Amino acid sequence: TVTLGYGGALLLGAIGICFVSQRCFHDFSQPRLESLKRASFIFTSLAAVLTAAGIGLGMIWSKAAWGRYWAWDAKETGAFCILAWLLVSTAIHRWDGISARAVLLLGLVGNIVVGLGWFGANLVARKLPFYGVEGLALITVVVAPSVFFFVAGLVPTVWLRSTKY
Repeated sequence: TVTLGYGGALLLGAIGICFVSQRCFHDFSQPRLESLKRASFIFTSLAAVLTAAGIGLGMIWSKAAWGRYWAWDAKETGAFCILAWLLVSTAIHRWDGISARAVLLLGLVGNIVVGLGWFGANLVARKLPFYGVEGLALITVVVAPSVFFFVAGLVPTVWLRSTKY
């Protein structure tokens, strides 16, 4: 369930990347923007529920295996940060004053949070075999495109189409 929740959050970021890419060439109609905003809410809510279920199941397993529910190790802290972001993002979706563009750009921030929480935890936890140059390269591959497209999404549409080549 955790993998499905994280995957849902990453899928939301992929929708944000598609939005920014399309926006460079043509504007979206208002009904299409509202449809994307609704789909984004569904993905965010589903990702939050799946991630919360996975964390809950992990806590039950941890109590049975190690005698404690939570230890704040790197993976647990990463999962908590991802769940917190998904819950905040779900609440932001329900706010009427936020535009569809802002919601889709927040999906890119979610990609960054999931990338750091999921893969970054392995870099922090030195006991795990997943650290070093390979781990840093993976985080760069996961996080850098989201940062690039987030910044590109902040650029006003008028600037994107006003350059003459």
